[in-house]
Amino acid sequence: MRWFLKIATGDRGRAMMHGEYESMREICNISPSFAPRPICGGSCAEEHGRHYLLLEYHDLESGLPSPKDFARELAKLHSESRSPNGMFGFHLTTYNGNLPQDNTWTKSWETFFSNGIRSMLALEAEARGPSEDLQELSGTLLDEVIPRLLRPLESHGRAIKPSLLHGDLWVGNVATDKATGLPVIFDSSAYYGHHEYELSTLRPLKNEWSRECIETYHQYMPKDDPVEDWKSRHALYALRNMIIDSTLYPKEQRRRDDLIREIRQLVQESSEDCPATTLSH
Repeated sequence: MRWFLKIATGDRGRAMMHGEYESMREICNISPSFAPRPICGGSCAEEHGRHYLLLEYHDLESGLPSPKDFARELAKLHSESRSPNGMFGFHLTTYNGNLPQDNTWTKSWETFFSNGIRSMLALEAEARGPSEDLQELSGTLLDEVIPRLLRPLESHGRAIKPSLLHGDLWVGNVATDKATGLPVIFDSSAYYGHHEYELSTLRPLKNEWSRECIETYHQYMPKDDPVEDWKSRHALYALRNMIIDSTLYPKEQRRRDDLIREIRQLVQESSEDCPATTLSH
């Protein structure tokens, strides 16, 4: 039997390993073949400040998995998972890269998502320094755009089932198992959220593989009502990943420039289409 060992250092490294252990364990409880099974984790007895995570080893093929197989397995994870308390969040902090996610249990998806955006924007400003443009646009994003696009999902008798999300499902965390030919996902930063969020990480690709993934996925998990808002919701969800990238790569100015441009676009679209009835409960 072969194993895969990950090592991290410091207090944050210990929290990261713990968060990933719990994330992968939750995924494997629903879909055992869809992710490497975590074996154990902890702190190295003879090397102070070093922490580890031991996982099942998978021999991986190069390239991306079949989009149809990947979408099917992802839809299974989302449809069959159940939040332990019916709320959005997770029972501990998980990390996107080395950035902590605000996983505080919340009854409303709009509130949970807003809290996460606010937390990530604060980390971005800490990493890069303040931006007047970003600060002004962020206020409108939080006060107007997010309510406009997410509140209708939980209004007028509608509700969202919190689904277990991988949390960082970009193409670098997806592969094909050589032994089974099936997709496998790894490096999870899980939480229970709106299932539509998960595929927003594929939005920047705009290629045939990502399009087929999304189309196949929606055969199993149809777009939520109001369907006409899906495109804008998809852009809003992708924005969170852009904030994370801008934070993780503070020396790349284009990351912040792209972020500001995308927020400005969402603000403009929201101001052009914001019927008062949409924002009522």
